[in-house]
Amino acid sequence: HPMSSSSLREFGKCPLRWIRGYNPPESKAKDFGSVLDCLLLTPKQFEARYVVQPATYESKGMECPECGSVTDSKKCAKCNVQRREVTVTKDWSNQSTTCAAWTEQQIAAGKEIVSEETVLDCAAAIARVQQDEILSSFIDASDKQVLIKGEWHDPKTGLKIPVQCLIDLAPREDTEFASSLGDFKSCRFAGQEAFRRAATKQYRYDVQGALDLALWNAATGEERTTWCWVLQESYEPWQTGRRIMGQNYALPRANATYKRLLENYCACLKSGKWPDYEDTDEGNVQGWSVVEIDERDAIDEQFAPKFIFKDGDFEVETPGEEGTDPDDVPH
Repeated sequence: HPMSSSSLREFGKCPLRWIRGYNPPESKAKDFGSVLDCLLLTPKQFEARYVVQPATYESKGMECPECGSVTDSKKCAKCNVQRREVTVTKDWSNQSTTCAAWTEQQIAAGKEIVSEETVLDCAAAIARVQQDEILSSFIDASDKQVLIKGEWHDPKTGLKIPVQCLIDLAPREDTEFASSLGDFKSCRFAGQEAFRRAATKQYRYDVQGALDLALWNAATGEERTTWCWVLQESYEPWQTGRRIMGQNYALPRANATYKRLLENYCACLKSGKWPDYEDTDEGNVQGWSVVEIDERDAIDEQFAPKFIFKDGDFEVETPGEEGTDPDDVPH
């Protein structure tokens, strides 16, 4: 199985779930990001991959020549005259047989259906990216969607595993960004701390960057060291962001992570054992994994904001006073 960074990251979450065919569910945000990627990076492919759903469709109806009403009946009950066949324009409806037939035809042709609103939103988002001089220069200096295929030679099992990546942005050697590679990310929030968590914890975009850099350098003989993220929020006003993976801790850790995941994948193939969530070296009590917080979380909780109540806001009753139920008092 050719392993990409996305396959590797899903495998790492739960090998057993992954080998049984798990794929993350589709979402509107993901659909938007895919269309945005296509229009920004490979616009010539848009017509081959997508089709825009019409806002209206035409249908046959029977119109009364006197009152102008349109129904399916051949005679107008109100005017008592024969209706005539006309073509009418209606709002697009998935309940219509005409619309359903069009949809089936597009799917059979291998097209993905997108709304006109999505295309217009993507155009506005791209215009916002182009207003950022640094991002615009980086994108213009880059080859787009570069596919690289290679092999991982596993030192422990001796297996050779096919690996591959599709790099969004590969700046050309004669540009100021020649030491970099980059990825275009549509995201909900491009704030620095939010994206740091997404990149290094939630989605592990750092692993993608490390693996893609390694594949590029192995394929070209170059020594590119900088991984960049071009960020675009997926809603108005389509705010952008610019991020570089840290060299001191983030990149070395990400390098170690993708190598560990590939080693684990090979170990699964070799042994035939695919661990689930509980098969780890984390705290385990008779088959139950322990949920704990780390030291930093504990400190954050200790210094979290506290609600303030002033003297006189309420009366404090002591146990045993009249009107107090002893069972309501914590012991």
